[in-house]
Amino acid sequence: MRQICHGGRNKTSITYAFVSNDWQVYGLIERYLHLAIESAFSLGEQIISGNNYRLPSDYKDIILVLYENKVIPKKLAKELEGMAGFRNILVHGYAKIDRNMVYKHLHQDLPKISKYAKCLARFAKV
Repeated sequence: MRQICHGGRNKTSITYAFVSNDWQVYGLIERYLHLAIESAFSLGEQIISGNNYRLPSDYKDIILVLYENKVIPKKLAKELEGMAGFRNILVHGYAKIDRNMVYKHLHQDLPKISKYAKCLARFAKV
């Protein structure tokens, strides 16, 4: 997850034109966002399971369970709420995924996932 969030090109230098004009770039960005989000939820589930916290009912609830058990702060939990919905769109295609949406999540979600990963590492003392 750390490699996906920090690897490669500086995300602030990726323009909308760069994403929207090249289907291969767009596809790579969409895929890496999906992997970063899946990794974030998977790590959260591992912490929940390893500490015998209550079983989350869905992806959004993973974030809530981690907040309830002081693994992540409230502000970050609020920031991450929409990530579960975007994950479902990516995986199940509930809505048409457009390049605006992917571009927005590229710039909004990766910094949040990075903060989240730091909280999990601090909790796990890694």
